[in-house]
Amino acid sequence: MWCWSALALAHPPVLLPLAPAPVVELPEGRAWPTVADTTGHWRDRSFLDVPVRVAGREVFGGGTSYRFQGGRLSQVVTRTPNHTVRSAAFGTPTVARSVGTEGVPSGTVVVEAGWYATTEGLLPVHRVTVDSGHGVWTSLVGADGALVRREGPPDAGGTLTVRHHERAVTADPLVESPLRFATVETASGELAVTDDLGGWSLPEAGTLRLEGPWFVADDRRGANFVLDVESDAVLDAPDDQGELDAFVFAHQVRDTWLPYAADHPWLTTPVNLAVDLAPAGCNAYYWGYTLHFYRPMPACWAPAQTADVVYHEWGHGLHFQGRASGPFDLAASEGMADVVAWLILRDPNVAGPLFKDGQGFRDLDDVRRYPRDVDPLDSHVSGQILSGAMINLVGQWEDEPGRFENWLLTFISVGPTLESAWDDALFADDDDGNVANGTPGECALARAFAPHGYGPLMNGWTLELLHEPPVDPPGDAEIPLTVQVDSNLNRCLELADADVSMVYAVDDGEPATLALTGSGDEATGALPALPPGAIVTYHFTGAVDGTELDDTEFSFTVGEALAEPPPPDPTEEPAGSEPSGTDEPNPEAAAGGCGCATGPSAPWAWLPLAGLAILRRRR
Repeated sequence: MWCWSALALAHPPVLLPLAPAPVVELPEGRAWPTVADTTGHWRDRSFLDVPVRVAGREVFGGGTSYRFQGGRLSQVVTRTPNHTVRSAAFGTPTVARSVGTEGVPSGTVVVEAGWYATTEGLLPVHRVTVDSGHGVWTSLVGADGALVRREGPPDAGGTLTVRHHERAVTADPLVESPLRFATVETASGELAVTDDLGGWSLPEAGTLRLEGPWFVADDRRGANFVLDVESDAVLDAPDDQGELDAFVFAHQVRDTWLPYAADHPWLTTPVNLAVDLAPAGCNAYYWGYTLHFYRPMPACWAPAQTADVVYHEWGHGLHFQGRASGPFDLAASEGMADVVAWLILRDPNVAGPLFKDGQGFRDLDDVRRYPRDVDPLDSHVSGQILSGAMINLVGQWEDEPGRFENWLLTFISVGPTLESAWDDALFADDDDGNVANGTPGECALARAFAPHGYGPLMNGWTLELLHEPPVDPPGDAEIPLTVQVDSNLNRCLELADADVSMVYAVDDGEPATLALTGSGDEATGALPALPPGAIVTYHFTGAVDGTELDDTEFSFTVGEALAEPPPPDPTEEPAGSEPSGTDEPNPEAAAGGCGCATGPSAPWAWLPLAGLAILRRRR
C-alpha cells in the first residue's frame, strides 16, 4: 500500500518506476468530494472510494479512500496491492475469458481491460468477473493468458434468520424473518452489517451482535446477545428472546415511517432498546434515545416481547424528537404513541396481548371529548381525546395513501396540545398560508375532530332549509323545485343524490316521496304534472352526517293550464308581410276599410276587456 497524503503516513510509498504516476480523477468541477457522495457509512464515519485511473483505465485493486468523521475530512488513504509479476503486452479478451473462468461455476461474465500495480510497474491485465448467482469470482489475467490473481466469495458469510414472536407471547407461534441491520465483527475488527435479507460477508468468521445503525439491544438482566457465525444461521435463543423480539419490532415500526420521514432525526439516530429492566412491571417508557422495557410480572408477559408496547414507546420518540416548536404535552404524546401502534395493528385494545387476561390498557373505541374528559391524573386517558380524532381522520383519508402520515408529521412538528389541537390541525393541513379560507382537508378534519369536542362541528351541524314554494305553477306540466341547505360549514356540504327527499300529498291524498338530486348545498327535482287547482302540501327529509333536516311544511296551489295559441288561419297573410301580386296600394281595400282605426282608439274600446278582467279576478 502506498499513501499520498500527509494525513495518512502509516506506510511508505511503493515506487512505480516503469509507469507514469497514477492520476486520481475526482468528480468534475470539485476539488474535494462531500459527505453526500459517500459510498459507505458507519456511525459518524463516512467513506468515499475513488478509483485510480491511468490513461483512462482503472488500476484494479487500487483507489483512494476519503474518510470523514463528523462531516469533516479526517484522512486520505490511497491503496494499491503489491504483487511481483513480469510485465507483458496486452492480450485478447478471448484468452482472458478462457483462463479467467476456468474452475469457476458458470454465470454472467464481464471482461474489462485495465492495470495491475506491481513493484515492477503497472501490468496490463484483463479483469474477468463471473457472477454465478451464488457468489462473485474476480480473476486478473495477463496478456499471455496466465492467471495473475483470483478472488472468490468471502471465506465467511451467509444469511442470518431470526425466530421471533409475531406480535406477542400469547398464543403466537415463533415466526422467521431475516435478521436485518445487525453487526458481525471479525477478530481483526472488520465489520459487516446485515442487509435487508439478512446477508453478510467478511474475509473470516465473526461475532454477531444485536447492534446496528438504527437499534442496539441491551439486556439489563444479563449479558447481551452474541453468537459466533461463519455461514447461514437461524437465531433461536429463548434466553435472549426479549432482545430478539424488541430488535425485530423496533425495525418494523421504523420501516413503517421511513417512506415519510427518511430525514427525521428520530429515524436517523441509533436508539437503545433496554430490555428486562428492573424492577418487574407490566409497562415500559421512553426517555431520550432509549426505549425501556420492564421485566415481566405474573399478570403479564415481557413488555419487550409485545409489538404493541415497542411500537407505542417508539411513537413517543417520534413525537418528542419531531417537535419543532410548542410545548411538550404529555397527553398529546400518549395519543400520538397510541396512533403509531394502531396504524400497524388496527386493534383498539391497546396492548391487549401483553396481559395474560387479554385486557389491555385502554379501548381506543371509547369516545372521549375535550374538555369534558380531560383527566388531570392520567395522561393516557386524556390522550384518547386526540387519538380518537386522529383515528377518525385515518378513515376519512383511507383512499389517499400517505396523506395521514404526512399530515401527522407536520402536526407533530407544530407541538400540539389538547387545548390547541384544532388550530394546530388546520395549520398542519394549510397550503397557502391562509387558514381562514379553508384548507385542503378542512372538511375531513372537521368531521374527524367533531365527536371529540373540536372544530366548527363540535356541536353537530346547524341546518336551515332555504326554500320558496312555486307560485301558481301551470297545470299539465312538470313543476321544478329547488331547496338549499344553509349550515355552519357550507363549504363542506356536498349533498349526494337522494340525501334530501320531498314527501308530498296532493289534495290531502296519500303521501308520496320524491328523491332529489344533490349538488353542493342544493337539491333539485320536479313533481309530475298536476291538474289545475290541485293543492300540494309537502316537507323535506334527510340528514347531514346524522343531523336531521327540519320538517317545515310548505304548500302551493297549481294554476291553470297554459293556454295554447290558436292555429293559424291559412287565408290570412302573416303579420308584417306585403300583399302579394302588386306593390301598388289597393284603392278598394282603402275605401271598404277593415274596421281598424288608424288613429287613436275610441274611448269605449277598452270596456269589454275591463269587464273580462273583473270576472277573472272574482274567480
